[in-house]
Amino acid sequence: MTEKQSITDTTYQKILKRIMSTQIRPDSRISIDDLSRILSVSQTPVREALTRLASEGFIRKELNIGFRLNPPFTRAQFDELCRTRRLLEPHAIRKFMTDPSEAGQQAMVELQDMLALILNTPPSSDGAFLQFRTAEAAYYDILANETDNVVIRDIYRHLHRHFLTLQRSFSPQDVTDAVDELIAQLGAVLAAGTRRATALCLRRLNRLQGRAL
Repeated sequence: MTEKQSITDTTYQKILKRIMSTQIRPDSRISIDDLSRILSVSQTPVREALTRLASEGFIRKELNIGFRLNPPFTRAQFDELCRTRRLLEPHAIRKFMTDPSEAGQQAMVELQDMLALILNTPPSSDGAFLQFRTAEAAYYDILANETDNVVIRDIYRHLHRHFLTLQRSFSPQDVTDAVDELIAQLGAVLAAGTRRATALCLRRLNRLQGRAL
């Protein structure tokens, strides 16, 4: 990683934390000048970090205005995305288990190891929550790549933004429980237990939705 990329990545993480902590309010304009001054970096890494956040759906770029933080989903929008995910994910799991590639299976094993490490991170820290969200995003990338289902990845990315902006509603026990639930689901997937894997999947999704309300 180059020094420039490292500065941009660090700036991205700092801006994301400001979003999560509501230091940047939903639907508010984001000033590059202000962030550059607050974070003590030049405007270039700030602009690059904001462009990345825009590509991930956290913020939007408006013509002649600049960047603005997206508002959280309405309850109806959130429920609809969760409903769609409950339909798509069990199907994707069954498809993956029918004919998993060696690379896909190895990626799932490595993901289990990643999740186990998160359990050693103090659950009260921002780090544990962000590590879980990173691991969950990797899980959906594996499913999308293995099943050619990019829709499920896109839905997760939309929900990921919503969950991060609601991080403060997740208790330390919620984070630990979410990690344990995904570990159990991955174990069932790797053991080729189709019925158990889909049942654990639906239970996990229902619980995640409940934690975010």
